[in-house]
Amino acid sequence: MLLCSSKYLRHAATWWHSMSATPPPARPPFARSLRAPDDRQIFVNNAGINRRLRLSEFDTETFEAVLRANLIGPFVLCREVAGPMQERGWGRIVNVGSIMSHVGAANLHAYCASKHALSGLTKSLATELGGDGVTVNCIAPGYFATDLTKPLRDNEGFDAKVRRRNPLGRWGIARELAGPCAFLCSDAASYVNGAMLVVDGGMISTFHPFGSVDADLAP
Repeated sequence: MLLCSSKYLRHAATWWHSMSATPPPARPPFARSLRAPDDRQIFVNNAGINRRLRLSEFDTETFEAVLRANLIGPFVLCREVAGPMQERGWGRIVNVGSIMSHVGAANLHAYCASKHALSGLTKSLATELGGDGVTVNCIAPGYFATDLTKPLRDNEGFDAKVRRRNPLGRWGIARELAGPCAFLCSDAASYVNGAMLVVDGGMISTFHPFGSVDADLAP
């Protein structure tokens, strides 16, 4: 998570991690402080967790924990930052979804459900807040090299499949999300609201049944 006033970041991160608790806290401790004077406020909702389990092994508690972290947490945080933004008549909220906001994947039942729901939440918030000068958009990253995906990258078979399936032939790197995010937070995107910006190297918008490097084998 990133708040325009960085001193609130630590408190926001601490609260978000507590969302995995039962019951989760209802209100972030920094909410009142957000009403302190500030010219502009930007909120990037980029925290998330994932659990990979077969349907028969996916217990309800684990499913709910993913939803709390990936959906309920972002909802509460958006609710708290929206008020001060509305009072100022300017704000930018960027939720970080996933290509799993658009597609499904085996063993990712809670993750896919939460990211699809985050896309819907983005659109409903954009509808309500847009008239007050607050835009709400969502970035949908593909396969990026992060701590969360390290086990996948360490799996040679999976790593090869990702590279072959992606037209760019590689994983994304974190800084390649900075540009799209900066755009959505800037005045250049003042008329962009409720949008889902996919940043995946073209993975889900192209069709490579034989892998991008073997496209010449396609019929």
